[in-house]
Amino acid sequence: MVGRNIFSMGTSFDSNGGVSYKEVSSEADIEWARDSKFVYSDMTNVFEVYKEKLGEGMECVFIGLPCQVAALKRFLELHKVNQNRILFVDIVCHGTPNFKHLREHLDYIERKRKKKVDRVYFRQPLSNYKFSCYSGGKRIWSRTMHGNDTYYRGFSLGVFFRENCYRCLYANTYRVSDITLGDYSGLGTVKKFAGDKSQMSLVLCNTERGIEWFDKLCKAGMVEYYLRPVEEAINAPGNQQLRCPSSKPIQKEMFDGVYLSTRDFEKSARYAMRKLFIKYYLFFPIEGSKYIIKRIVPNRLKRLIKSLGE
Repeated sequence: MVGRNIFSMGTSFDSNGGVSYKEVSSEADIEWARDSKFVYSDMTNVFEVYKEKLGEGMECVFIGLPCQVAALKRFLELHKVNQNRILFVDIVCHGTPNFKHLREHLDYIERKRKKKVDRVYFRQPLSNYKFSCYSGGKRIWSRTMHGNDTYYRGFSLGVFFRENCYRCLYANTYRVSDITLGDYSGLGTVKKFAGDKSQMSLVLCNTERGIEWFDKLCKAGMVEYYLRPVEEAINAPGNQQLRCPSSKPIQKEMFDGVYLSTRDFEKSARYAMRKLFIKYYLFFPIEGSKYIIKRIVPNRLKRLIKSLGE
């Protein structure tokens, strides 16, 4: 497939419409397609598009969640579409919330900052997994995964996942795709690794097609790779979903209970996770001190302190 005309789609984030699939037709499209999106993507018309492209004899690549890969494969099978020209790639998925809760959280940020959010990064590059929101090219919100952002923290704990995510049939060592991609949690735990761990990703080639395709990428100089023991990735704490689905936390029921009666995302999330925030700041007193200072120091004084340091 390398070097040929290949049809592929990527996920694009819209702060109002959610995450949807669009065709990747140029190198410039990689900018909007590559960012992580911690929310479930809309699959409207995607299956029909791939069916049409394969029917035209095009070679295709589909990248999505394991459940989405399985659904597309089944759809093509039911419509008797030859799948020899499509490469399936899935990601190690911990679970996904629906867009409704994220939109409610963005509404809260917009009210708080009095600005419209037009760009969201769930894992902003070189920022240690920060959830950042931008308005007109300027960052108006930035929180770490273990900070006090309700959506980001709740996502990392699995509080807002869709119900079926806790019983996922695809969170195991049997992969439904040709290639699996993910973070390389556990790198160096089985066999010593001397490189830069922060820049390494996990690639599992699950089929002969996947091996062949990945080998072509390597020979074309597009990928630098290291062969590693497969159990290193499978048994890593951060890759639990290569063994089993995410567990449903007790906070899930707490959140659902309050949300059903109030329809207030922020109130429900803070109620469900209040003890977790307290526990986090007890373990990380510096972060806790920063949070307290931000809450009690007047904005005018904070701006003055910031100007003195410039």
